[in-house]
Amino acid sequence: MNLLLPTMICAAGMLAAAAPARAGQSLPGDEGVPVSGKELQRLVRLCESCHGPGGASSRDDVPAIAGKSAADILSALEQFYYFERHCPDVPSGDGAGGRMSMCDIVNGLVRQDAMALGHYFETGKFPQTSD
Repeated sequence: MNLLLPTMICAAGMLAAAAPARAGQSLPGDEGVPVSGKELQRLVRLCESCHGPGGASSRDDVPAIAGKSAADILSALEQFYYFERHCPDVPSGDGAGGRMSMCDIVNGLVRQDAMALGHYFETGKFPQTSD
């Protein structure tokens, strides 16, 4: 009985240390800086190489993202960025035999990329860009 309380306190401390510490943080970047149309098309093709055309995945190991809210997509991308979500390597859908990890992909994004991708996969439409 004497060891139960210290053990519980230690376990609670370990859980608190493992909890995400990013409250209020997002991906780096400036959402006021627009993503170019060409860059967004490149990013959409990258996403579609695993998630399927328009994000409508037919794969068991890759979820569909078509029609998901932009906020949910941004949240998922942030979770991958901060390694709060499991990042399995999955075969890329490009036919080249390579493998991809969401954490590796997301670590190359900035906030405005993620927001533009969220808009695209929620609506199926490219946002207005300057090019």
